Amino acid sequence: MDTVPDVALAAIGVSTFKPYFDQANELVNYTFIDEIFHVNQVKEYWNGNFDSWDSKITTPPGLYYLAYWWLKLTGLEFSIANLRLLNLFGGVLLIITTLVVKKRYNPGLSALSLFSSPLLTIYYTLFYTDIWSTILIVQSFVAAVSVRPTLTSATLSCLLGSISLLFRQTNIVWLAFALAVIVDKLAKNNYRDIAQYDVAVFLRKAFASWKIVIPYAMVLIAFINFVISNGGITMGDKDNHVIVPHLAQVFYCFTFITSFSAPLWLKGLFSKLGTPDSCYSQFTTILPIPCTGFSPETIRRYCSSHS
Repeated sequence: MDTVPDVALAAIGVSTFKPYFDQANELVNYTFIDEIFHVNQVKEYWNGNFDSWDSKITTPPGLYYLAYWWLKLTGLEFSIANLRLLNLFGGVLLIITTLVVKKRYNPGLSALSLFSSPLLTIYYTLFYTDIWSTILIVQSFVAAVSVRPTLTSATLSCLLGSISLLFRQTNIVWLAFALAVIVDKLAKNNYRDIAQYDVAVFLRKAFASWKIVIPYAMVLIAFINFVISNGGITMGDKDNHVIVPHLAQVFYCFTFITSFSAPLWLKGLFSKLGTPDSCYSQFTTILPIPCTGFSPETIRRYCSSHS
């Protein structure tokens, strides 16, 4: 019975979003920006041309195979709207994943916490790789941290993470993060809040837990082999996708984190008022403000774009 309010909230969230999805498809009934590449590639697969590949596509073909089977199994006709519907369906799976996390790991989590993230909501109405890339890497992380770390949970996490790499290569970073969280979880009882000591404890625990680390190491080795053999991390259009410093992205990231973690910052501020530690709380709260002064110039000088 405890899950009834969560399921009801999820149903309200999806049913509220569906009219927006329909309206977006009505107004944008054509391939939008990069959709032209994604939709055309699925069309090639739909017509049986699995050897065909658009050299402008930078990501692996995971989304296109998934879309092919989505249309086959559901019996839906090939259309932009039905391809976009796959991502909305992915949002529902994201809610289910969130409910699993809520039950096992974080009771304070809302059923719509991830589904309603501003970084994701727009992509429910577009046929992009973002939704399924996120679903799979989140499930990989959940498999890694929601239960006691074992070889089985690590293998499942790596399997899901490896599949996510078929949608977005950069998910390798989040797979490494999942491994770091597992090791940290195993080592946390031995920490002493001394940076140098705790790093040594972390590394020793990583070597001691080699059975858990091995699946992640195998994926990393395979990924490095892919990058070397492919001549880079992107699948195609390499001339317009060159790795360069993009310092403006740091400010985008900090702005997003600061904005959405504001309640936590304020909680720390008010809980420590009147204590010797209150000054530290106030300092950390206002710390991002001066950074905004550096943002415009950094964006002007270092914001990279591609054609």
